[in-house]
Parts: sequence; structure tokens; C-alpha cells
Amino acid sequence: MSKSAAQVIWAADAQGGHPGEKYIRQALRTMILSSTAVKMRSFYQLSHQAPLAPIYTQGRGVKISKARAEELVKALLFEIQKDGQEFAILGIKETPVGWVVAWNSAEYARSANAEHFLIGGASYLVDGSDGSIYAIPGDTMRLEDWQTIFLEEFKGLRRPDALLDSVQKTLQSDGRIAALRHLRKNATSLSLAQAKEYLQAVEQGNDPAEELVHLTRKYESLPPLPIRRVSGPVD
Repeated sequence: MSKSAAQVIWAADAQGGHPGEKYIRQALRTMILSSTAVKMRSFYQLSHQAPLAPIYTQGRGVKISKARAEELVKALLFEIQKDGQEFAILGIKETPVGWVVAWNSAEYARSANAEHFLIGGASYLVDGSDGSIYAIPGDTMRLEDWQTIFLEEFKGLRRPDALLDSVQKTLQSDGRIAALRHLRKNATSLSLAQAKEYLQAVEQGNDPAEELVHLTRKYESLPPLPIRRVSGPVD
């Protein structure tokens, strides 16, 4: 639900209306409160996620301090405020890829009243290596692999090939035909020619081409909402 839709609901409450409308308003308010709880719960669970493999932190580490991340987001929130609407930071959590900053309206930060909660907002990720700020939709952040999605899109990470190890073991223990069958059974998007090309690379001790590995992965039927960079990097 959008911010404007929420405002319409609260305005309708103030102005009254047909008696039956109160049930609609009550249901919509429940949706807003539920959305609020889910967003905040997903944010506070971030620190309890399984650790990210050291693909990003090797040789880098989080160079941007928490104080600097807060400073950068406050400056951005000041820039985007309009029509007298002020924003405030609700909390900051450290992750292997940087600082996740939850924010909302300043009025909500002061009162915790769901009436002032902005619906549909995204948390910010302050890149721990260069201070760039990314907007991450709530639905995307609730995914277990949101950090991997970020690294793939913005850091050039190649996601590990989940089938490679089992294909290698099958090839060594049961031979080429069994390995080919195993591959085609578990990667139905590969054509026979593509599966043979994948297996040939494994036999030669090479990594299969990325376009083939891509076809072995299982993806959500509905892709996650995109992460987007909104500022940075900083000097």
C-alpha cells in the first residue's frame, strides 16, 4: 500500500462516512500495522542471518564506520525530504556487506504511531567498502540471499555452482554417462548439447561457462524487486 493510500484511510476516519466503511477502514489499518511489524521484524533479524561466505570481506573488510554510515544516510534523507515531510533513522545493523539503515518519517520515529508509518519504503544499505548507498526493498531484504544478490549485481560476484561438486563426484565414481544423467536430471533447463558442453569442461578440469551454470540454478518464479544505487561512492 502506498503512503497516499494510507493517508486517505486516516482522512476518512477523521471525516466519518457510511457506517459500513468503518469495517473497511479497520481492515486496512490492520494491514498497515501488519506491514509495519513485518518490516521491523525483518530489519531486526538481519544480525541473526547465517554469515556470508568471505567472498566480499577478504582483503577489504567494512571500512566505513557506523557513525559515517549514519552521517551519509542523514544527509540523503535531508536531500529527499519535501512538502515539509521529515525523515529519521530508526536503527542501524552491521552486515558483511555494510550497514543496513532502517528509516521512516520523523513523526513515526518520535511516536511509534502506525498512523505516521510510511508504507512501501526501502531500507538503505551503506556499502562498507566505499560508502555508496543502495535502496533495498523490504521484500528483497527478507530473502535469505539478499546479500548475494547485491554482490552479484554490483560487485561482480559469481555465484557458486551448486551442481559442480556432485557432478564431479558422480563422474569419478560412476562414469561419464551417469554424470550426464545426473546433470540433466538436476538441471532441466540445459539442452543435451549444453549438458555435454558442461560435462566436457568438468572432465577437462575447468569451470563450466557462466551461461551454462546460470541454467543449472533454480530461481524464484517471481524475481525479487531490484536493488538500486541512489548515491556514492564517497570520496
